[in-house]
Amino acid sequence: MTKTYSCNDSPLAMAGTMGPMSDTKGERQLALDRLKAKRAFYGGLVAYVIVNAFLWAIWAFGHDRAMPPWPIWVTLGWGMGIAFAAWKTFGQQPITEADIEREVRRGKGSPSD
Repeated sequence: MTKTYSCNDSPLAMAGTMGPMSDTKGERQLALDRLKAKRAFYGGLVAYVIVNAFLWAIWAFGHDRAMPPWPIWVTLGWGMGIAFAAWKTFGQQPITEADIEREVRRGKGSPSD
């Protein structure tokens, strides 16, 4: 099984700050962090949908639709934030021990990767 790390709990980031952690505790903490990130993302997504639906309803029913659709700016701006949050939550791959080894070799000038 390949050990994975988040950016803040890699062996390099933890050097000198903590004693060795068991794999079980480290894996449990990583799983807990992923679950928290997913919950936060879905909470933000629900807020995005509800608020945007409300703003679009105000625009559609509040006045003449001949006006430009001003809620588009909120939808696009906040939507970009949601897209970045989705990438961070679901798209980024965790740092593995192999990634760390490869970076160490690169730093020493090894021509392998």
